[in-house]
Amino acid sequence: MEVLMVCLVLRRRWQFLLWASDRAGACRGQGTEALSWLLGRGDEKAGDGEKRKPLKVAMEAMLRGFEMFVEGGESGSGDNCSHNVAAWHNVPCPQERLKFWSDPDTELKLAKETGISVFRLGIDWTRVMPKEPTEELKSSVNFAALERYRWIIQRLHEYGMKVMLTLFHHSLPPWAGEYGGWRMEKTVKYFMDFVRLVVDRVSDLVDYWVVFNEPHVFVMLTYCAGAWPGGDPNAIEVATSALPTGVYNQALHWMAIAHAEAYDYIHSESALKKNIHSESKSKRKPIVGVAHHVSFTRPYGLFDVAAVTLANSLTLFPYIDSICDKLDFIGINYYGQFNERYKSLNIPFIITENGVSDETDLIRKPYILEHLLAIYAAIIMGVPVLGYLFWTMSDNWEWADGYGPKFGLVAVGRANNLARKPRPSYYLFSKVVRTGKITRQDRLGAWRELQQAAFQKKTRPFFRAVDKHGRMYAGK
Repeated sequence: MEVLMVCLVLRRRWQFLLWASDRAGACRGQGTEALSWLLGRGDEKAGDGEKRKPLKVAMEAMLRGFEMFVEGGESGSGDNCSHNVAAWHNVPCPQERLKFWSDPDTELKLAKETGISVFRLGIDWTRVMPKEPTEELKSSVNFAALERYRWIIQRLHEYGMKVMLTLFHHSLPPWAGEYGGWRMEKTVKYFMDFVRLVVDRVSDLVDYWVVFNEPHVFVMLTYCAGAWPGGDPNAIEVATSALPTGVYNQALHWMAIAHAEAYDYIHSESALKKNIHSESKSKRKPIVGVAHHVSFTRPYGLFDVAAVTLANSLTLFPYIDSICDKLDFIGINYYGQFNERYKSLNIPFIITENGVSDETDLIRKPYILEHLLAIYAAIIMGVPVLGYLFWTMSDNWEWADGYGPKFGLVAVGRANNLARKPRPSYYLFSKVVRTGKITRQDRLGAWRELQQAAFQKKTRPFFRAVDKHGRMYAGK
C-alpha cells in the first residue's frame, strides 16, 4: 500500500511548469496563435480572413493545438508468454483479457465517446506468424488473422478515429524466443517478413506507424533481467550485458537495423504504390516513428553516480541516435532535456505513452491535468508536440504484473463478464478533450480531493509482482 501523502510534494513541481507556461505566453504573445494552427487537428486550415481567438494559458490552457489519443487493445494472442504466475491465476477468466480481438466495439465506443481523434493498437506478430518461416513463408502465415486485423482497423475508421499502429509491442513469438530472438541476426529477416505482410494488407488504413515500442525496455527486461517472456539469460549474459559486445547492445543493434528496413518499406509501399487491396487510394505520406521510454535517473548519493551515469548512457539516447535518419516523429512518454538533444532533426514529438496505476482514481485526475499543462507549456516554448496518448482506456494485462496494476480510465469487472465502469477520470479526460480546456475549477477540485485523501492518510494499492526473494517475477 502506498500513502497518498507523497502527491502533496509532487504538486510543487508542477507549479514551476505552470509558471513557465505563464511566462511563455506573456513573452510570445501572438506566437501562441500561430503555433496552435501549425499543430492543429487533422488538415484543417483557417481562412486568411478568419479571426483567431488567442490561446488561454495556465489555468485555462487551450489544448486544441495537438491531437488527443488513447491506447487500447490487448497484447499478445495469449499463447506467447508464460502464465505460471499468481497475477494470472488469481483472477477470473484471465485468458479473456479485454476481449478486444473478438469484441473491439466495446473499447472503441468508450474511446469514441471521449472525443479523441486517434486510437493506438498493436498487431501481434505471433497471431500473424504462429510458426517459424523456415521453409515457404505462406505455410507460416495465418491469413485469417490478417483479415481480422484489417476488419478491426476498418471499424476504427467507422468510429471516426485515425489509426496509430504498433508493429512490435513486446510480443516476441515463442518460436523466436526459443532460438534467441533479437539476439540473433535472422530475427531481422523474420520480422521483415511480418512487416511486409502487415503493410501490404493494411497500409491504406494506417495514419501513424510505430515500429518498436520501447525497444531498450524490452531488451533490458527480457535479455538482461529475464523478467519478460522470451529471455531467460544465463549468469554470463547478465554480467556482461552492458559491454559493447554484450546482449543489450547486440539486441538493440538488430532492432535498429529492423527499424530502418521497416521504415524504408513502409515509405516505399504505403503511399507511393497502389495497393491492390485498397478500397480507397490514399495520397498522404506515411508517418513512421518509434515509441521511446525516457526516464532520467538521478543518483541518491555519491556512490550511485557511476551506476546512474551508465544507466543513462545506455537507455536515453543510443537507440534513437542509431535510427535518427529513419524517423518522421519521436514518440516519448515524457521529455525535458530530450528535446535539446534532437531538436536539430526538425521532427516532431508525440507523447506515445503516459499514465498511472491508480485503482482509487485519486491520483489519476491531477496527474492527467498537470501532464497536459506541462505539454502545453512545452508547446508554447516551441517544442513541436503533435499529440498525446494516455495509457490506457481499460485496465489491462501487464507482462510481469498481470491484472494487478490499474492503469485504465475504465475499470474492468473480471468477475462480471468484463463489465466496464468508467472512472471519474474518464469523464474528466473526456471533458478536456471535447472542450480543449483545463479549467481552474477542475484543476483545484482534483487536487483538493487528493489532498483530502492524503490528510486522512488514505492509501492506495501499489502492485508489483515479485518472486519469493523480492525480485521482479519472470513468470516462469
